[in-house]
Amino acid sequence: MGREIARVMGHEGASWLERPEREVEEAPARLIQALQDRDVPFVRMSPDDTAHPSPHVAMDDVGAAREMTEYLLQLGHRRIGFITGHPEHFASIQRLLGFRQALQAQGITPDARYERHGGFDFESGLAAAREPLALTPPPTAIFASNDDMAAGVLRAAHELGWPVPARLSVVGFDDTYIARTVWPPLTSVHQPTYELAHAATDLLLQMLQTGTAPAPVRLAHHLVCRASAAPPPTEG
Repeated sequence: MGREIARVMGHEGASWLERPEREVEEAPARLIQALQDRDVPFVRMSPDDTAHPSPHVAMDDVGAAREMTEYLLQLGHRRIGFITGHPEHFASIQRLLGFRQALQAQGITPDARYERHGGFDFESGLAAAREPLALTPPPTAIFASNDDMAAGVLRAAHELGWPVPARLSVVGFDDTYIARTVWPPLTSVHQPTYELAHAATDLLLQMLQTGTAPAPVRLAHHLVCRASAAPPPTEG
């Protein structure tokens, strides 16, 4: 499949690692155009550009992040940190937007000191958590925009000897395997990965059968509440 995609895009035999960075970033748009030029049916999953007329399946990243932040606010947290994913990833932007919307709806101005960039991996979550946890006052909760980074936040808290969630609440996003295996188990947004793939396959079959592009599909998310979030500690 990878070789066929390279052939369609005119890159057969060339390693992606050898392509200029700008060219790699533009690859999705070029692939879409190449498929359209050849009348090849396709469906996009969680695309960056939802305004594009091609069929796609996605979930509401803004709404999901807003709902998780509202959950932390309901627990009583007001100093909430947030760790984004890679700054050029569309989901990172959407999840940060949802986080800020939830705070602003409660009259809370997002504090840039508590927001950090990560890279959707454990190490970046660990590094991103250390700075806000060293502030005075520190956040009482940190929302990492995926579970791997949330695991890194747990590690940062453990390094400080801070019990989770008694002193720091930590929540993640995606509800991956790691959310169930770290300690304490992570509260996380469940992303319907299997359902996204299933829905994308259904849309593609519809296109093959009817010859027309079906309407985009948006799937529901939900929170999975485990043991990593609790009301903030009493101050004073």
